[in-house]
Amino acid sequence: MSVAVIGAGIAGIASAHTLQADGLEVSLFEKRDFSDGDVPDQPRFIAASDDAVLDLASGLGVEDAVRPVPLERMGAFQDGEITTFDQMEIFLKPRQDLSLFEKIMRVVFAPVVGLDRASVREFHSALADHQFDPLDRDLYNERLHEQSIQEWMAQFDDGLQELLIKPTLRAMTYDDDFEHTSADRSVAALKKVVRMVQDGASVLPNGQRPFYEALGEELPAENLRTGTEVTAITAETDSVLVEFRDDGTTTEASFDAAVLATPIDRSAELLEADFDFEYNQTRGVVLDGTLTEDLALLIGGDEAYNLRSVVAVGETHNAFVRDMNTDIDVEAVYDGEPTRRAAETVTTTPHIEPGKSIPEIQYDDRVFLAGDFRYYPSFDTAARTGRAAAAKVREQLRGR
Repeated sequence: MSVAVIGAGIAGIASAHTLQADGLEVSLFEKRDFSDGDVPDQPRFIAASDDAVLDLASGLGVEDAVRPVPLERMGAFQDGEITTFDQMEIFLKPRQDLSLFEKIMRVVFAPVVGLDRASVREFHSALADHQFDPLDRDLYNERLHEQSIQEWMAQFDDGLQELLIKPTLRAMTYDDDFEHTSADRSVAALKKVVRMVQDGASVLPNGQRPFYEALGEELPAENLRTGTEVTAITAETDSVLVEFRDDGTTTEASFDAAVLATPIDRSAELLEADFDFEYNQTRGVVLDGTLTEDLALLIGGDEAYNLRSVVAVGETHNAFVRDMNTDIDVEAVYDGEPTRRAAETVTTTPHIEPGKSIPEIQYDDRVFLAGDFRYYPSFDTAARTGRAAAAKVREQLRGR
């Protein structure tokens, strides 16, 4: 049986790898042309507990593409100062996970930095009591999805909001007034950062490139169709018709099923569906320079500065702004003025408002969706939904 996977991001790679391992004939379509080796390689950070992307790396034989990052090489920028994650560790771990010395340090330093210890405990309880799984949304998730992050964080004291919650979410949700994003996704973003502190963190220095290259060794060359734009998907009674454009020629091919691992707004266009999703955008700037601290990742949560984050892995750094129309503020975190190589508009995460309907992974009997729309967008979410879509394809086809 044959399956078309549309999109060669990490979700499409996970889906294609899983389907191929199950003995199905997989054709991977990607609009961008990777034939000359120009595969996206922007570094990505994951938590050590992100098992879906780690399992994918193991399955593809690219475990060495994942490298641990010590907490002291990640930090946050707030009130004009950089605080490394190891300095925040006593507040970002649940009390029961702290040593006696760390508990004493929390008691001593909480009032110094303006944190209420009871509110910190409530914060960790709110994260730990419920599991945020993109494939298993419970009633708590649905209730949280009806709220904005502003409503959710009102339960905590102002100090915790200003020192931890708001800076993190300014960098990760692209919603600076905290009123237009589902609290379910926002709490997931917070939990992502907390897990990186609690469980450890790793970086993929070359992003998805080693995953794609390893998948290319698994699939027949003729089934790896990069530089090919899919223009329509039509589900029929016993097949899925995929229309695509290759070298200016439009062609159709029939498959037993299809996985759309494209951005959800693009999937909606292909299916002529009304998902009504918009994507957040930011402006990225490529820099050459030296940070004032030896960091690989800096989250810029200071509302006084137009800086969302800096990824400092490799020879050049990628910095992202909060306000696209204002020049980026980097002087406070760099030694001297860094050299600016390029700037571009970057499409980032789906904008999911409170209460917005979220599509299921199984769109119909033969079409399935994977990607970053189900949960807080990350490589792990993409790998998890890609794997889940493949499992549903297998289940559906075997039942016929």
